Amino acid sequence: MLAIFNLGGGEIILILVIVVMLFGAKKLPELAKGLGIAVLAEGVEVEADLKRMQMLGCELFQGYYFSRPMPADKFATWVHDKGALAGK
Repeated sequence: MLAIFNLGGGEIILILVIVVMLFGAKKLPELAKGLGIAVLAEGVEVEADLKRMQMLGCELFQGYYFSRPMPADKFATWVHDKGALAGK
């Protein structure tokens, strides 16, 4: 068993690499929830990616499926128009 209590960044990556090697990526969201860590699925490009990540237990997402990169001054308008942060 690997237990590291002072999680500063590198330690989290080490734990994740070990979990993936031993159990596969499907266990990461489960492990993170048990540790009280939010999991963000990066690189969601199509609806199938979103659905797969949801099935694995991910609750936060980012990627081209939602939006291409944009200037900061356009972000507030985009969030308002899409209701993006409200989960609409």
